[in-house]
Amino acid sequence: LLINSIEIVSEINLGQNNIRVINSHQQTTTLIQNENKPLDNMVIRFYLLKLNSNRIESLKDLHLFSHLLFKYLAELDLSANLIRNLSDRNLLSLKSLTRLDLSGNKLEHIGKNEFSGLVDLSSLIINNNMIRHIDANAFTDLLELRRINISNNFLDSFELYISNLTLLFEFDFSGNMLKKINQNYFSGSFKLENLLIGHNQIETIEDK
Repeated sequence: LLINSIEIVSEINLGQNNIRVINSHQQTTTLIQNENKPLDNMVIRFYLLKLNSNRIESLKDLHLFSHLLFKYLAELDLSANLIRNLSDRNLLSLKSLTRLDLSGNKLEHIGKNEFSGLVDLSSLIINNNMIRHIDANAFTDLLELRRINISNNFLDSFELYISNLTLLFEFDFSGNMLKKINQNYFSGSFKLENLLIGHNQIETIEDK
């Protein structure tokens, strides 16, 4: 993919293709190239990358994430791929990311450090996966989070530490296998307006 004469790129849409791997450093370097201006001066206007509905199986294949070109990337859409885990931590280089969509993949586990470093992330969408476990501290460092969508997975317990997410506006935990919930889980989420926990198996609401 070469855009040799364009100085400003705000969006690249590669959705609904058959992409498995993007790993050529040489191609990445020339993604946006202009002889008269350094690369760093141009990437500041690059905000949105859509890779949805492809055949990507692992983030370790997406070497372009670590390139300077995506230093200011704000929105990344990886929905409807075949990604099974995030343990390779390739997302940690995306310091300016505000919206991450990983819905419709094959994720089964979210560890403690998968999203650490994404300090500006405000919207995390991981619904319609196969998630059975999320580390209690997976979202602890994401203090800018306003929306979390974990709906339609296979979670049977709620152990997430989110009381420090004071900006959280919407939390969607619907369509899981939750049997009980403690109302104090959300005690610090002062701006929470939409709490969606329907279509679970809740029998008990605890207050301790």
